Amino acid sequence: MGRIELMKPKSVESLDGFIKNIEDYIFEIKQDGGSSEIKKHSSIVTITHGSNPNLQNVKYPELIPEIQNIKDGDYVVELCVLNEKGVSFFPNFLKRQSDNRVKIDCLKEVFPVIAVFHDITKNGNDDVTNLSLMDRKNILNENVKESEHIQISKVYDNPDEIIKQKDLLEGIVIKKRTSPYQFGKRDNWWKFRFNREETVKCTNYEDTETGIVLITTDGRRINLAGERSHIAKKMILEGGFCEVEISYHERTLQGYRFTTVKRVVGGEE
Repeated sequence: MGRIELMKPKSVESLDGFIKNIEDYIFEIKQDGGSSEIKKHSSIVTITHGSNPNLQNVKYPELIPEIQNIKDGDYVVELCVLNEKGVSFFPNFLKRQSDNRVKIDCLKEVFPVIAVFHDITKNGNDDVTNLSLMDRKNILNENVKESEHIQISKVYDNPDEIIKQKDLLEGIVIKKRTSPYQFGKRDNWWKFRFNREETVKCTNYEDTETGIVLITTDGRRINLAGERSHIAKKMILEGGFCEVEISYHERTLQGYRFTTVKRVVGGEE
């Protein structure tokens, strides 16, 4: 049995609309970790992932004693594991997903987790979801003590400082200052990713239910659905290859993260 999802941001392709009314918004670094909820009431601590109700405490033993130092409440956090550049890195977070206690004892030393607190839904036992974001941020700052494995998400009044780090970070989260916390909603919060663009050559494909998976000359895989998949497939069958313009956040061994195919070169206007 699941539960209501945590509040999520909607994707946007430009910051222009927010810059025009910048006093209405705050900006935060988009962390590349796992969206989670931490509840602390008296000595009882529970850590869960997203909409998954299963307890995850055993995976993060380094967090538990430090959570005991924060005030009672329900908190929304991003569980992050940093890379060598000191930036949260999702593949490292995935390495912490073990239930083997012996393995966990080793992993917590090599890939220590940091809980980045960015919202609060209960202050003690009081529901604060209807308060404005900035009122909740004030409570969060009063309740949470930063420590080795606990941080509070830094709030920026404009995105300039985050943009300066676009080669390192995944992107920006934009939040309306007056927004309530709405479980399961995508209202009043947005995300803007710092994606790269590239034209890649594909020489093979595999059929899927919705289209094809393109396979690049170096073996990376790109999902392509809809009418454009037929165009690309025809180009490969008749000419041996096709080229596609893609937007992505990061290149991986298997493919690309957060990939969007912008255009099939030569096949679309």
